[in-house]
Amino acid sequence: MIEFLLVLTCFLLAMTVGAAFIYYKRLQEVKEKYLEAKEVVGDIVISFNKELSRQAESMASVSRRAETAYLRSEVLERKLDELEKKLEGLESNLEKFRKQVNEKLAGALEDRKRLEELKDKVRELEELSYHVAVEGDEDIVEPAPAVPIPIRRDKVLSSLTSTELAVLEILAKEGPKTAPQIRDRIKLTREHTARLMKKLYERGFLERDTSKIPYSYRIKEEMLRLLKREERSE
Repeated sequence: MIEFLLVLTCFLLAMTVGAAFIYYKRLQEVKEKYLEAKEVVGDIVISFNKELSRQAESMASVSRRAETAYLRSEVLERKLDELEKKLEGLESNLEKFRKQVNEKLAGALEDRKRLEELKDKVRELEELSYHVAVEGDEDIVEPAPAVPIPIRRDKVLSSLTSTELAVLEILAKEGPKTAPQIRDRIKLTREHTARLMKKLYERGFLERDTSKIPYSYRIKEEMLRLLKREERSE
């Protein structure tokens, strides 16, 4: 009986030692897993803290940039206000300049118009002085002299120079012309042409229209018929 109890006690003791060993081994495994889990959690926490730090730095950078942008926007706004004021001043000056330019252009056009009028008057005065210098103190409107054309044709033509005949032929074929127009055709000086036209007029070969300057000359009907008869006889 005692031996049985002793064996049973030894068996129970062995079972207890085995169970204790298994429990201890499991405790070691759990401890190792705990330590591993602790390291993992620590790494996660460290990584999370680092990420939070980076996010905080990023937020701080964004905040600084936003503040800088806000300050710049205020500066830009002030500059824009200044530019708007300057533009308003420029627009005002431009409008004044435009008005001045328009006034000067209007004045220039008026001056040009006056200059053209003065040129016309000077031209008229030159033509008038041209006739006055050649014809003396004659009136502007004067009757044609009643100098009869000689009856005999041969005497009429023989008394005329070749230049005078050329002038009569031009007037007979082309109609009334002024002294400057005749001068361009016969290629004489202004004074010579004026004296020639005056001579033909005073001798009764031409009629003169003094209603406008320069005077216009036309051949008399008698002389025109005489020249036509002379042409037919030739």
